[in-house]
Amino acid sequence: MDVLRTTRLRDLDIAHVIHPLTNWREHVTLGPVIIAEGRGATVIDTGGRTYIDGSACLWNVNVGHGRAELADIAAAQMKRLAYSPL
Repeated sequence: MDVLRTTRLRDLDIAHVIHPLTNWREHVTLGPVIIAEGRGATVIDTGGRTYIDGSACLWNVNVGHGRAELADIAAAQMKRLAYSPL
């Protein structure tokens, strides 16, 4: 991710996103952590730092990030039917 885009995302985040578990003063001073990609159980921020994605398994990434076979299956299904309330 290029520096200008990261800077713009940082500024938009500080101005408009509420992070309920974040110390606001630190957030404004240090800026947000912007996650650019994920691999397995880890995520990588725009500075290249790697973190264990400990909360992902609680919600929607319990099989890990970057699973190409699952992305392919999901894309094929979405081409047929993306959503149905029934």
